[in-house]
Parts: sequence; structure tokens; C-alpha cells
Amino acid sequence: MIYFVMFQWGPYNTFLMKATFERLEEPAPQGRAGRLPAQHRGADGTLRSHAGLVSVHPRGPPGRASAGKSRAAADAAAASTPDPPRIVSGQALDDAPLLSRHRREGVNRGPNCTRTAAVTMRAAGGRPPTLLVCAGDPSGDDLAARAVEAWLRLRPGGRVEGLGGPALGGVGLRPLSNSPVRWPFPSPTGLVEPLRAVPALLANAAAFVARSRRDDVAGALLVDLPDVNLPLGRLLRLAGARVVQAVAPQTWAWRPGRNRRLAASCDALAVILPFEEAYFRARGCPARFVGHPLVDRLGPLRPPAPPAGALRLALLPGSRPERVRHVLPPLLAAAAELARRGALAEVVVSWAPAIDAAELERRVSRAGIAAPVRLETRPPLEWLAPGGGDAAAPEQVWVAAGTASLEAAAAGIPACVVWRTDPLGYAVARRLVRGRFAGLPNRLLGREVLPERLQDALTAPELVRVSEELRRPEAFARAAAAAAELRALLGGPGFAERLARLVDEVVR
Repeated sequence: MIYFVMFQWGPYNTFLMKATFERLEEPAPQGRAGRLPAQHRGADGTLRSHAGLVSVHPRGPPGRASAGKSRAAADAAAASTPDPPRIVSGQALDDAPLLSRHRREGVNRGPNCTRTAAVTMRAAGGRPPTLLVCAGDPSGDDLAARAVEAWLRLRPGGRVEGLGGPALGGVGLRPLSNSPVRWPFPSPTGLVEPLRAVPALLANAAAFVARSRRDDVAGALLVDLPDVNLPLGRLLRLAGARVVQAVAPQTWAWRPGRNRRLAASCDALAVILPFEEAYFRARGCPARFVGHPLVDRLGPLRPPAPPAGALRLALLPGSRPERVRHVLPPLLAAAAELARRGALAEVVVSWAPAIDAAELERRVSRAGIAAPVRLETRPPLEWLAPGGGDAAAPEQVWVAAGTASLEAAAAGIPACVVWRTDPLGYAVARRLVRGRFAGLPNRLLGREVLPERLQDALTAPELVRVSEELRRPEAFARAAAAAAELRALLGGPGFAERLARLVDEVVR
């Protein structure tokens, strides 16, 4: 209930007031046009925004027609006004069977503000289009940067504004001038941590909505972080912007009730797992499979050989500060114990841009690992596998559940998936999450190809025991076979180009 109030109900209503725009009502039953209070209407009965920038009729002329039309004639004209087509999977949704289901169920029909004069002005304007982008974490920043770079090739002279990190900054992203939010965005997981993220969530949405009302904005690309981007997408659509959500929340694993909110938050949904397109379409979401971003960066499969002596161990505790805070301590303690036994030749600790490097170095130093330790700043795929440019690639990986676990599995390296959060959040998650596995490779293949140690099972002694099992030759053979299977499942390269084309179809 706390989670729902803070991230679905509270921000939704608060933003509508703070962003200073009015939601235009859908027609009332029996064909009568919905009415807003008089202070929100002009002298001619048209609806106005608070800022006075947009003045439109909700579905044609108002009920009190000034041109001599009767109420019945006005209502008939309003009812006959066609909705503009929305784009998904390369076709107008008005021609797609999916839309008829949306309309029957009342799903994915934005309020009438998506048919305002502002949208018409944006389409007709001669200025270069501006794409709003929200990518609040490191993995989303990298993914969005690749898609934006491809979109700019389709739209030379286009501009990109929003919230992102160094990768998006490298392709020309300009921060929103009125946004006080700092990147990376707080990651609202569990039940306690979301409370800290609410002020930033409010400020971020207000800044995006205010910018979306400018005539040069073509639309928005929102990447991952569903608890941030689903409410934001809904608000942007209320303001008249077209929205593409990329990387769908895993509602097939937990919280399936988000599917309806997901459908209402976007004009198109770009999914990265093969089975997700059919899953989301069956639940009213306009989904298209665009491939997995991992595939474009995979080199040839060259799994490592079992070590003859001490092994090289990689620790990937996550890319978000709150995840690292929970996960890293037991990983360092187990590595220190293995080093004390002489089992480690080197320990590599992955560092993400969102992590305080000085604090990470202090944690590693306090662990007292009696083996060479280095911080690795490159993306994991550049150094995990022997074919990725590093001659001394690790022979074992301990990795936080998430995208990095898929990268380790696709590289063919024996790995253990780890996870820990606050006790209350984990207790609730156990009741909500469907499926047996936390690791994405295990979910995709339907079996445990990577051992998992979660919450109370994530201890130093248990990791030491798992490490001994992963040293065996049969563990290396299983890892190589699972990597080949995963690569075949994820499809071919070209993710960024496919996502860019989808964005261009939706926002143009």
C-alpha cells in the first residue's frame, strides 16, 4: 500500500497540480461533452490551460455552440471526429487489431489533450525536433545514448534534452534547465527506499511536463525505471506528447497489475526479450521487440578454461549506490577468506559511474583482501571475456541480479547471482514475485544455470562454498553451453537502429 500511494497515486495527482496544466476530460456518458469548472473555460466555452497557452474544444465545438448549432448537432459532430492514428509496429494503430481491444477495455486512450492545438503546432513547426529523454541510471543511460545517436542520424539537426548521464551527454543531451534533479535518479526499490525518492520524482516530472509543452518537442523516450517513468509517461501524454517506453518492467515476473498503467503511459513499448512482445500485446500494451542491447556488444564466444591454480575473481555488485551498499560487504568478506586460503590470483571490482569511487576504495581497503585488487571502470563486456579485449579475463564472477548477470552468462564465465535489500522490502517481494529465479539468465532458460544466493543466503561462508563448486571443469562446460543457448535466444544485432526507427515512427 505504501508503495502504491507514493509511486502511483500520490505523484500522479500532485504532478497535475504542480505542473500547472489541466487534464481535458473525456466525454461524459450519453454523448454529452464533459465540462470543467467555469474558471478553466474561456468566454466562448473552450478549455484553457492555466498558462493560457492552449485553447481547444474537447471533441469539437462545445455544447453551447455559438454558430447556431443545436446541442444534438454539436454532439454528433464531436462524436464523428476521428482520433488521430497512433503508431506501433510500423503501422497506424487505427488499422491494427490491437487498438480495437484498447478502446473496448479503455486502455491506452490518453485524454483529449493529446489532440490539442499544441500537437498540431508541433507537427507543423519548421524548427528542428526536440526529443525528451529520461534515463535515470547507468544502464539506461548507455542504452538511451545508443538509441539517440541512431535517431540523430535519422533526424539531422534534431536536439535531445532531459535527464541522463555521461553516455547521453556524449551524444549531445542537454539537461533540462529547470530541473533540480541530479543524475543518477534514486532507485525506488523495496518499501523504505522509495520514500527518499519522492521529492526527486516530483521535481523530475514537473520539469519534463513543463518542457514538453513547448512547440518544438516531438515526443519522449523513457528508458527503464518503471516506478519513475510510468507516472512520467502518463503525465507527458496528458500534456500532449507522444511517448515511447523502452525496456518494459518485468510484469511477467511480479506486479502484473502494472500492465494497465504501462499501457496508459506510452504510445509504443520497446521490449528487449523475445517473448515479451506477445505477452504485452495480449495485455493491451502496444509492444514491439527491438532486440537486446547486449547482442551488439558480444564478441565471439570464447569461454575461459578452468584455472590450474589460483583464479581471477570478478565482483559486480551493481550500478546503483543502494544496491552496492547491500550487496558488496558479503562479497568482499568472502573474497578475503578465499585470498587467505591462497585461492585468488586477483580480484577485480567493477565500478559504475553512479558509485562514489573513493567510498568504494575505502570499502575494499577495509576488507583486507590478501591478493591484488583493482577497480575496473570499463563496461563489463569490455573485460569479462577473453575475446572482449582483456587477456587476463576473470574465471569466476559474483554478480548482482540484473543486466550484468546476463552479460556474465553470455560470456560463458561460471558465475553466481547475488542479491540483498532491506528486510521489509524482501519480505514483501517474496510474496509478490512470481517464478523461481532472480537471475535473468535463469528466468530466460527456465532452469538454474547460474547458482543464486539471495538475502539471508548471501553470506561469506556460502559464497566460499559456491566458489569451490564453480572451479570444477563441469561448471565451465555448463557455463559455455548456457552462453551459446542465451546468444541464440536473444536474436541478432541492430538494437539501437530498431529502437531509433520506432521512436521516429511514434514522434514524427
